[in-house]
Amino acid sequence: GWIGRRTIPELTEWVRRWNVDHPGDRVTLVGVDAHDHAEARARVRDVLARAFGQTVVARFDTAVAEIARADSQASVFDNSSVGAATHRTLVEIVARLDADAPLLARSLGDTTVQAARDAARNLMQFADFNAGASDSRSRDWYMAVNLLRALDQAPAGTRAVYWAHNAHVAVAPSRSPRFRTSGGLLREALRLLPDVLRL
Repeated sequence: GWIGRRTIPELTEWVRRWNVDHPGDRVTLVGVDAHDHAEARARVRDVLARAFGQTVVARFDTAVAEIARADSQASVFDNSSVGAATHRTLVEIVARLDADAPLLARSLGDTTVQAARDAARNLMQFADFNAGASDSRSRDWYMAVNLLRALDQAPAGTRAVYWAHNAHVAVAPSRSPRFRTSGGLLREALRLLPDVLRL
């Protein structure tokens, strides 16, 4: 919502027109950057309240209050750091939702539970790359992970265009894996040819 305010609506409208004209060759837009969490926070909180009760919800509320503050600072390029307790709480919630998913899906519905798992993962990713821990993953790491997850969940033969700032797309092989760009990580994961990457 704060980058590409004109371009993104134009792209969305183009995709909408394309899909109307080409129902057999539809395009889907997938966000891969872990920012803008209001909807994710509400979705996870609802499932936690229904599945685990107020003790877990209270821990979540404390963690996401910090996430909301950090997210508001990220959009103005200010301090978006997240503390270790918030990071740990969100890692634990992702693990709990993943471990309990088969049972939760039967009582709350598979779609509801899967949406909460995706939202919790989004919150955890933001906490992780803002936690500053020695073993934290980077924002670029998670954008690459999220694109690959979207491809894994799509029909066979699905293609993707990764649209991001040059700082995320550029390939810098000399960087260590922890600081590699999304473009570098995707190149390694997909074994793309250099000529393809330059398109």
